[in-house]
Parts: sequence; structure tokens; C-alpha cells
Amino acid sequence: MRAGTLRHRIAIEQVTVSKDARGQKVETWTVIARPLANVSQTAGREAVQAAQVNAEATWAVTMRFVPGITTEHRIRFGDRVLEILSVINVGHRDRELEIAAKEHQADAQ
Repeated sequence: MRAGTLRHRIAIEQVTVSKDARGQKVETWTVIARPLANVSQTAGREAVQAAQVNAEATWAVTMRFVPGITTEHRIRFGDRVLEILSVINVGHRDRELEIAAKEHQADAQ
């Protein structure tokens, strides 16, 4: 992996679940890493369901190895939030991660 291709600053976030004063669950996302990455959109589609346009984009993220990243985490890329679908440790060498992610957007018509 060439360092020059890692031109996007992303945030890897982890969820913490706590309870509020009424005992209801509250999810809070905390940044656990801010690596440089190469982020590119690989596909996109739109579907109309229940009078809403649901857009979904698929993204590929390549970055240096960060231990412990799983599908339980998410990526924040600017104002986009990407759900991690898979994490591949390229060659099992602990040097590079290839992450497949998707972004959901719903707009009422």
C-alpha cells in the first residue's frame, strides 16, 4: 500500500449502550481511531418503498491495519455514516485492511 493513496481522514466509531433516567437504552458512538484511508464509492441504487425513496451506496475503504475493527463498528467519512459489512486483513499480515461498507439514506417524497 502506498501512503500517497491514503488521502481521506476517516473516523472509526464504536457504540456504547447505556440507560437514561427512565431506564431506556441510549446508544452513543465514540471515535476509537482516526486513520487515513482511501475511500471510494463502488455502487449505488435507489428503491421506492412506502412512499419513500431509499438510496443505498456501497463503499470500499482501504487503510493501514488497526486491530479489533469488526462489523460492530462504523465509519464516519465527512458527514456520511458507513455501516461496515466486512473487514479483510489483506494477506493476514496485519498491514492493510480492506473494508466493504454501505450508506443508507431515506428521503420522504
